[in-house]
Amino acid sequence: MSISSHIQNLSYDATLSAPIVMVMVISLLVLILFILIQLTHRKVDRTKQKNKKLCKVLDQVLKMGEYSVVKYDVRHDLVVNSQGNLLPASGLTKQQFIERIHPDTREKAKVKIAQLLNGKDLEISASTFWNRGTEEHPEWIYIQGQAVSETDNKGRVRYLIASVKDLTKDRAEEHKKEELINKFIQMYDSLLVPMSFYDKNGRLIDLNKEMKKLCGFGTNSGAEEFYYNTCIFDLDIFTNDYDFMSGEVFNVCQHMSYSNHHVDKYIEYKIQPVLNKQGKIIYYTFTARDITEERKMYISLKEHNAQLQQANKRINDFEQQLQYLLKNSNMYVFRTDNIKQQIQFSYSLRKTEYSVSYEEYVNLMYENDRKVALDLINDPERLHKAFNVIHHFRTTPINDAPSWYIISAVALHNSKGEFIGHFGVVRDITELLETQERLKIERERADFSGRQKSAFLANMTHEIRTPLNAIVGFSDLMQLIDDPVDRDEFIRIILNNCDMLLRLIDDILAGSDIHNTHLSIETKDVDFAVVFNDICQTLAQRVQEPGVEFVKENPYEHFLTHIDKGRIQQVCTNFVTNAVKYTHQGHIKLGYRYENNGLYIYCEDTGAGIPKDKQEAVFERFVKLNDVVQGTGLGLNICKTIAEQCNGKIGVNSEGIGHGSTFWIWIPCEQMG
Repeated sequence: MSISSHIQNLSYDATLSAPIVMVMVISLLVLILFILIQLTHRKVDRTKQKNKKLCKVLDQVLKMGEYSVVKYDVRHDLVVNSQGNLLPASGLTKQQFIERIHPDTREKAKVKIAQLLNGKDLEISASTFWNRGTEEHPEWIYIQGQAVSETDNKGRVRYLIASVKDLTKDRAEEHKKEELINKFIQMYDSLLVPMSFYDKNGRLIDLNKEMKKLCGFGTNSGAEEFYYNTCIFDLDIFTNDYDFMSGEVFNVCQHMSYSNHHVDKYIEYKIQPVLNKQGKIIYYTFTARDITEERKMYISLKEHNAQLQQANKRINDFEQQLQYLLKNSNMYVFRTDNIKQQIQFSYSLRKTEYSVSYEEYVNLMYENDRKVALDLINDPERLHKAFNVIHHFRTTPINDAPSWYIISAVALHNSKGEFIGHFGVVRDITELLETQERLKIERERADFSGRQKSAFLANMTHEIRTPLNAIVGFSDLMQLIDDPVDRDEFIRIILNNCDMLLRLIDDILAGSDIHNTHLSIETKDVDFAVVFNDICQTLAQRVQEPGVEFVKENPYEHFLTHIDKGRIQQVCTNFVTNAVKYTHQGHIKLGYRYENNGLYIYCEDTGAGIPKDKQEAVFERFVKLNDVVQGTGLGLNICKTIAEQCNGKIGVNSEGIGHGSTFWIWIPCEQMG
């Protein structure tokens, strides 16, 4: 086949297939168009449904927001509800709608509606009172509306559409808030307490009248500008004392001094931070109180109190001096009350120590003095005069023993000249009247003391025998001892007894003076267990009776304390010496122990014993229960003095004659180890 034939065949085939292709294309286009139409319908349906939902939502929103939508049909002159029930269901004409607007804003509303209808304004906003009721029963509500105009194709206004919100409740609430705020402002401004508010940055917001007065507003030039332009955070009176960011309440009294504004006052402040719900400071409240005058009054009162205290002190000093003089001269101030028939006694003019009736007073006297006292009380002429009398009393409120008193008094009268009683002093002259008797007794005691001193000097050698024997005995033994340790021990014992002998001689010589009762106490750190063994070693030589055993009780190996070992040795020597004198069978036991924070030393014997009525007397000077027994009667008295000088105690326990006795002494000390 030729090429031309082939081309002819192809042209023929193309001519046959062209209609078919055209039909297929048209069918495809129809199908696509159908699909597009279906999709468009579906989209329109969805849009309608969406619009319905949006309208429903809009309707709910309008209801929730108390909005109404009204529509004015210009052609039909009818205003109807599009949303809500602001208007009657049948609608209103334009004139009827305007007549329901409050007269105060009606003309203004008519102008705005006319402007919308003429197309001059596309949108207007207005607020007014509107009558939702009738003329007979008006129901005014406050509404706020926004209206727009809708035109047709020719540009003529076809509809007016307005959204209206009922603000009656909001306006009422706002009115209440305004009233509340006004009341608060009035109350805040009329508070007698100065008060101010500052923002969170420390700048002044407002202050009431009292605070303005306190800060000098209106009287001091520049004061107002100063406080409004000054940050409280920068004021010196607060910066060093209060952290404004702490959120804490702050109370302080400060000296507010601003010489430029003529302010010099003492102010009591209270700063109260106010926090929001998140706990952040939103502002500060300040309350203040001017205490300048109070401070002046306080200072004045303080000065007055100081003067009053000085006056009271002078009065008290005078009373103390008077009381001292009266007490030391055995005198009382007394006052009689003639109406109450009563006598009051005191050491001062303020306090009454004793009070008795006339009858009780007279009954306290001896018979011979009662008649003199009764004659004085019952004699009107003598009552009005000063008097001096001496009475002898069997007993008085302050003294059960017989007493002599001299009474001196002057008469007291009231403003009318009537006699009301006496005022004077009472002096105890018992001692004065008994002077001769006391002198006689003292002479006898002096004679007795002289005899006792003579006996004491005659028997003095007996008291120094113990240490002297120890000194002589150990001195003799020194020649026979070669061991250095033993020689040192003997030397220590000799020196110890020499010291005891010297102190004993000093005390004996001092004791020869009946008025001297002072002994020196020299305490040192000692091991009393060792000292006690030395004492017992010396005192054991004093017990020479064949039937008497000397017993030592030392409960400690070491007893470190702080005492005067020489005085303790002196006491032990006197205890054992007395026991040796009166014990002829049995034992003499010397011991000690630590009890009640002190050293308790005792000497127990099986000797003659001491009657209970004589046990206290044995510690007195020159007292001897048996004159046959050798001694001066001074040893136990020295022991008592030692106990007293050491703030200790001394005593004796005995069941009586034939039962032995136990002498003891307790001296306070501290066990150191």
